Amino acid sequence: MVTGLSTGELKSGGQHCSHNDFWASKIENVVEAVRLANVKDIEIMLLESFPVQINVVAKGEHPDSCTKVDEIMTRREGNTIFVTLTASRPADVMCAQVITPFEEVIALDVVRRKAGVYTVDVNGVRDTFELQMDNSFEN
Repeated sequence: MVTGLSTGELKSGGQHCSHNDFWASKIENVVEAVRLANVKDIEIMLLESFPVQINVVAKGEHPDSCTKVDEIMTRREGNTIFVTLTASRPADVMCAQVITPFEEVIALDVVRRKAGVYTVDVNGVRDTFELQMDNSFEN
């Protein structure tokens, strides 16, 4: 997906201008290519706390030196937590074509979840964790 934004400055005066004419003196296109981040591995970390807190560490690679993680979105379906990482890069800059590793730590919302086995899916890379007991303050 490609997203874009045009910026500029509107002027309303000048030598060849009537009262209602406007034109952009400079337009700069800021276009970014947005796609799924290339996640290679995930690690689930159970933090020693109560209620239990869980982070997932997503490790992967960007195809060049300009691409960065753009957005992190999470959703839950039953006992599966889906995490989607998108990456973007400006389309109008020169980038070194070198594999660039990245690592993102994402806190998962597991408070008030029942005991059981849960699956975490980050851009198709999956792992599981188990809550030994219901994860709420009421225990």
